[in-house]
Parts: sequence; structure tokens; C-alpha cells
Amino acid sequence: MTQSEMLELIDLIYRAAEWPEWWHLFVKRLGTAFGSHAASFYSQRLDLGAAIIPFTTAPAEANELYLSYYAKINPFFRGLCQRRMTAGSVFADHQMIPTEEYRRTEFYNDFASKFEFHRGMNLVFSAEGTVVGNIAVSRSDSVGLFTETEVEAMTALVPHMRQALSISQKMHRIQALDFVLDNLTSAVVLISRQGRYLAANLAACEILDSRDGIALTGGRLKAGDYRQNQLLTAAVDSAIGWSSQTGGRVRIDRPSGKRPFMVLLSPVRYTPLLHADGVAAVAFLSDLDLQAERSAALVGELYQLTRSETEIAVGLAQGNHIDDLVAQLGVSPNTVRSHLKNIFKKTGVASQSDLMRLMVAGPIGIVESSSPRDSRPGRAPPASREDLTRE
Repeated sequence: MTQSEMLELIDLIYRAAEWPEWWHLFVKRLGTAFGSHAASFYSQRLDLGAAIIPFTTAPAEANELYLSYYAKINPFFRGLCQRRMTAGSVFADHQMIPTEEYRRTEFYNDFASKFEFHRGMNLVFSAEGTVVGNIAVSRSDSVGLFTETEVEAMTALVPHMRQALSISQKMHRIQALDFVLDNLTSAVVLISRQGRYLAANLAACEILDSRDGIALTGGRLKAGDYRQNQLLTAAVDSAIGWSSQTGGRVRIDRPSGKRPFMVLLSPVRYTPLLHADGVAAVAFLSDLDLQAERSAALVGELYQLTRSETEIAVGLAQGNHIDDLVAQLGVSPNTVRSHLKNIFKKTGVASQSDLMRLMVAGPIGIVESSSPRDSRPGRAPPASREDLTRE
């Protein structure tokens, strides 16, 4: 491997730490650098003999065969070899198993030799319990066995792989938390030390984009009502640390006539460095109408409610009375009461007030994802973007 090839591989490793799509190019370049027929980035479950292969240059047929059967009998993941597979280890096939012994195995004769994977080298970049993460390169006898120099070259990638893995794990945690936020009907807005918008989950974007009593203006949360806007500004200032208070609650009336929003401002005190552009506070926007509407399908599935029962349960959670539901659904009061008895039985509550508390505290706060979403933090601000330059 040349120095330029090594530098390119290291660069790709760190690119892939943030953007996993780069692993495919890394695997391809790695295979080229070692004259390999195939290179793979995969995980192996030692106790089950199962594998996951997200990135590989091996033929599709080889991948299918390996996943369906040959992962279970791979001699490099059995017996003594397992105990030598610690994080950071690199080995060529002949260093783990004598070549004569290896070439008598079913794995070699029926699988490896079929695809000319005569020689192999493996890097174990992680080992947790019975799961090992690997990078493997395979090539034919015509190229020759992997030399000590090549093993050393692969070993030189180990610290970079481990660092990249650490970065990748942190990125994935952030993305996972953001995904969770986006799947809540509870609206969340992050606010900077300057009181400006930083980011919001999807539920908050929907509320702010509607401009129904609260929106982003000049990059700040603003209420449409003058008095309520003063209270909101004071609550933001206290939450971000510019007063002796620690946040607060503000009611925001809605021109649409729907129930008011409740905005809770809470400080974030996780860092000793008071960066102006860091997260200083979180605003939680409560919209029970939206929460109930988006959670109807989940409520019905969770409690095994019929369609009519679901409509009644969600309607009550939205604050409707029995008479309202009779008019909306076009049924008799007795029919609504009959459905309500079934709802009580299925949900295990004894009154309408208990049902409302159950709806609001339980599945109302969760929404199922129906389409791919951008889960990276710091998405573009919602609401009238032309207003972001005006105070």
C-alpha cells in the first residue's frame, strides 16, 4: 500500500464517521489497495453465527450464501479464533488457522474457493459481548497470501477506525434522540443565550408554521397578543438566565378559536461555558387538539378500539362534550354512551376525566412515523422565513 493510498483511506474513515454513506467508498478503496477480490464492512454474532453486511464489494450471490449459511460455519469465528478476536486485532488467514487445515473445511471448499476468496485478512474494530465488528479483505491465490507488511498497514488503520467508531456512536445517539423528538406530538424548541431560535422538532414546526397565535419573527418566539408576547419574552429571558427566575408558563390564545397553547420555558444548565449560540433554554408548546388528532390511529390500535370508539375517545380528549360528539358523529346519545362503556372497559378507566388523563398522559404524546425525515439537528427554522430579518 502506498502512502497516498493510506492517507486516502484515513480521510475516508473520518468522513464515514459522520456520513455512513462514505463507508462504501472506503471499502472499495481498501479492496483496491490490497489487490482484493472483495472487501467487506460487517458485524458477526459469534454465538448465533449470524451476520449483518451493510457495505461490501463482494458479489450479491456470495453475500446471500454467507448470510444464509456460511456465516454459521466460518472457521475464523469459532473455537480458539474467537478468543483471539479482541478489538484492534488484525490477522491474516494463515496466522489464525494453518492453511492445510483451513482448506479442508466446508467453508473453504464450497464457499471461499467458489468466489476465489482463497486468502483473507481481517480487522476487528469492535468487540462487545458476542458481537464483533469487522473489516475483511479477500483475494485469490494468484495475488498471494497477505504479508506481514500488509498486516502492519491494516493495523495502522486501527486507531483511526476506533476513533471514527467513537465519533459515529455519538452522532448516532444525537440522531436517535432527534428522531425520538420528531416522533413526539409534544412540540420542542431550542433557544440560544440571546433568546433566538436554534432548532425545533416537527411538531413545533407545524405549530409555528400555522402562525395561530405564536410564530417566529426575527428569529424569536413571538405571540400575536401584545400582553401575552410580553409574558412570553419575560419567560424566555428568565429561562436563559437573564433574570432570577427559572422560566415559566405562558398561555397563548389562538385566533382560530381552538384551545390556547400552553408554553413552558425551561432552562438548560448543562455547560459552564455561556456561548451565545449554545442551547440555553427549551420551550415546550402544548397543543392538545393536534396531539389528539395525530394520535387517533395509535389510540385505537393500542386499546383495540373500533373506529367509532376511537373517534369518541379522541373527541373527549379534545375537550368535547357528549352532546358535541352526538352532533359530530350523527348518532344518538345512547349510542355514544354505549361506545363509552366499551371504551372504559378496554382502557381500564371508570370516568370521562380518567379517560382524558389517560389519553393526554399516554399515547397522545407519541406519533408514528409514516415517511423518512431529516433527523439531523439544526434543521432550517420554521414559520414565515421572510420575517426572520425583522424584529
